[in-house]
Amino acid sequence: MAGRLASEVELSPSGLARLVDRLVMRGLLAKVDDAWDGPVTHLVLTEQGRAVRDAVLPRAVEHIRDNCGPDPTPLERLRVAGWVPGSTRPPQGTRERRS
Repeated sequence: MAGRLASEVELSPSGLARLVDRLVMRGLLAKVDDAWDGPVTHLVLTEQGRAVRDAVLPRAVEHIRDNCGPDPTPLERLRVAGWVPGSTRPPQGTRERRS
């Protein structure tokens, strides 16, 4: 799964791991253990991360619309990735990871 995510954001798996670690250190992202599948870790935006997303995403969508023409693919990729403003809950069945 991590390899698929890395591919989606066009990073190597190790590059994605470094990016995630930086976002966690900055308080924008939290690692959450899956309650049913121990080895699985979910990535969840923190309150601060959601605030940054909500401030930046509308401008990013506008920029994509202005620069990508009629191709909806970039916006569809954002939607599929779950970047939906207003989402405040971690995935069901998860709990915050203890560092």
